[in-house]
Amino acid sequence: MTGWQMLWYERGDVSALQDVSAERIRCFDVETTGMNRRADEVLQLAVIDGAGDVLIAEKFGTDYRRAWSGAQCVHGIAPADVAGKLSLRARKAEVADVFAQADLLVGYNLRFDLSFLRAAGVMVRRTRQFDVMQEFAPVAGRWNARRGAFSWVKLAECARHYGVSLIAHDALEDAQATLRCFRCMLEDDGGCFGGTGGMPYLEVVHRHGRVR
Repeated sequence: MTGWQMLWYERGDVSALQDVSAERIRCFDVETTGMNRRADEVLQLAVIDGAGDVLIAEKFGTDYRRAWSGAQCVHGIAPADVAGKLSLRARKAEVADVFAQADLLVGYNLRFDLSFLRAAGVMVRRTRQFDVMQEFAPVAGRWNARRGAFSWVKLAECARHYGVSLIAHDALEDAQATLRCFRCMLEDDGGCFGGTGGMPYLEVVHRHGRVR
């Protein structure tokens, strides 16, 4: 159990995920001016549905921040790239509409991305969530004895494990890679298993369910 959700593999049953229709899934990613949701802002948001159809893939201006050199070195979005664009807060109702019919939210470090959406006033209703970062951790299999939990790894490593191509730190690329990894994890026949070590995700689910 985490502080904000029970992980699906800990339940030992992912059938409810496999039954969600593609049009009711929202997989998304943000790029921001920094890591602090109270002081930083969203510069880029991508949202796709479970079929990979693009619902949003846009850059946004800022209300407060004027420079973000550290973050810019990571994602390459400069102040000039968003000059004159409306902020996410200014378009919060429009963005919230995209999430209104979601029955499942998918992302890589969902808590981070959701915190930035909500800080901008975007209303995302509480529904089922699948955080690929947390669910993939036991597949990667790096136990952190100090934390008493599996260590999280970067999206690039998860994507490599499943043979998914990725140009990291672009919101749409990250969302598309996250969705493909999610789909691979739920493959019954393990057809997406990349062979880079670790245990197939459904076997992790099975073992935890058996232990419980």
